[in-house]
Amino acid sequence: MLKLFLIILYLVCPFVLSAQSLMHVRYYSAKDGLSQNTVADFLQDDKGYIWMATWNGLEKFDGYTFQNYKSYPTDDTRLEYNRIQQIIKSQKGNIWCITYNNLLYLFDTRTEKFRNVFSGYPHLAGYEEVARIYKQTGGIICPAVPVPDMGRRYTLSIKTKEDTSGY
Repeated sequence: MLKLFLIILYLVCPFVLSAQSLMHVRYYSAKDGLSQNTVADFLQDDKGYIWMATWNGLEKFDGYTFQNYKSYPTDDTRLEYNRIQQIIKSQKGNIWCITYNNLLYLFDTRTEKFRNVFSGYPHLAGYEEVARIYKQTGGIICPAVPVPDMGRRYTLSIKTKEDTSGY
């Protein structure tokens, strides 16, 4: 009798355990409204939105629909490439973006516009190329930035007013 009970338990137990899924995975593509199927990076902001770096700009997903943000010829700040490689959320909720040609931009989530963080600093001309960004207190850090005419790399630490002055 015990043997029969163990055989039935052995046969029924996998079905009971597999009926309870630990997570639900949903796949999205261009058919669902995503502007481009290639996503290079993503993050979730404090409001719950999912932001994605795609080959066709920055995407915001609210759980139902996708909103695409990219550069147009009439924009004040024009991205040379809309292909975004990396994104990081700032302390104020804006999005730091590195584009395909390794240029750094800040996407202002309030105005929904890109800003060139190096514009207005002519003494930094030639230093705009950024390989990767990492978060630090009060700004970001950009290691492995090529220095023109020197053949070496340095680390650029950007302490921004973006997080304190409403940039």
